[in-house]
Amino acid sequence: MINLAGVDSNCQITKELNLAGIPVMAHEEMLNSEPITNLTGKLGDFTFTRAWYYWVVNGEVPLNLAQKLYQNPIGRKDVRVSGHCGCPPPEEWCEPSMTVQEHIKTNLGYKEEMTWKEKLIFWQKHEAEFKEECKKYKQYIYCYHIDSQEGLNLFVQTLIENY
Repeated sequence: MINLAGVDSNCQITKELNLAGIPVMAHEEMLNSEPITNLTGKLGDFTFTRAWYYWVVNGEVPLNLAQKLYQNPIGRKDVRVSGHCGCPPPEEWCEPSMTVQEHIKTNLGYKEEMTWKEKLIFWQKHEAEFKEECKKYKQYIYCYHIDSQEGLNLFVQTLIENY
């Protein structure tokens, strides 16, 4: 991917999305991002937002699909789980749905109205238990950073073949 910082980027963004088969979404207002654009991509429940030299993808990728992406050499190097530059396997960064996480936190006694100090104490006391409970539920990766057109194409192809 070329670095789009500070350049007129809509043509390049459109080209990259089209090459991957991702529908282009034009927004009325410019996004508060770099590169400055009003374009994103949308494929099902996944959103694609261009950053300087990579794509940010948000959506729920089930762990088994994330593992499939990671098994591919391009997926392992260019489709980065949670944007992690070390390219770890997805098992290290997966989580259950946010609804499940909220349910687990509530069952452990977490309350939104707690002070920041009470929240800190809560997490010191319950973090290990929270993580252990989370492992009992279906796991997802919620964010990817994709560094190449080949990686973007692979991501889309994998989604289409498995949904």
